[in-house]
Amino acid sequence: LSNGDDPGTFARWQRWNEAKISELRSQHKEVTNNIELARLAAVKSLAKVHALEILLKKSLKEEVLVKRRRAEQNGQAPDA
Repeated sequence: LSNGDDPGTFARWQRWNEAKISELRSQHKEVTNNIELARLAAVKSLAKVHALEILLKKSLKEEVLVKRRRAEQNGQAPDA
């Protein structure tokens, strides 16, 4: 805006400025959406990890019980 007397220059600058603002808002919205998608994926992944940990603990407890039953059936001490 070297010359404030030219309304065409100001109008072009204003249109460019509005287009840039619109572009940046669009980018911001896209980034915000991507962040939310990543957060949801992390939450889902964490839930899967917790479920697997629970299943592992149950499996390990069941394995111990099976070994104890077999040992008792074979006449051995349960934790031998």
